[in-house]
Amino acid sequence: MDDASTIKVLTDCGAITAALRKEHSAIEGGLQTLGEAVLAGADKEVLVQIVSTVVDFCVAHFANEEQMLSESGYSEIDAHAAAHRRLLKAFRAARTAVGDGQLEATLDVSDLLNDFHDHVAGFDRPAHAQLLRQDIERGAGSHL
Repeated sequence: MDDASTIKVLTDCGAITAALRKEHSAIEGGLQTLGEAVLAGADKEVLVQIVSTVVDFCVAHFANEEQMLSESGYSEIDAHAAAHRRLLKAFRAARTAVGDGQLEATLDVSDLLNDFHDHVAGFDRPAHAQLLRQDIERGAGSHL
């Protein structure tokens, strides 16, 4: 089963936070693939394609996550959305740098991966924990 199928199944059965965690795993995998491709000396077209795939996936993931948080009444949605915009800005800057052939000077994949990990730790885990607590208090399991 691929990531997209797993995410769809989890979403369809109401396991929203599990689906979001799987999406996080897919983003991390994309960034790791980018790092491995850089180390392997892949040409810039391949690197741009990898970064573009990560950016496109993040756009969809962030929109889904923000919608879910907003619908759940998450109090920190504005800060969370702003953090998403900052991450997208960094990822898009990396794509531009790669496309301009500035790989050596401007692209540090480990920084992108660290920025993503910091976001997950600082924003996503607390948000998902709050959603799970809300479900438990209501006696529901829709976000599990």
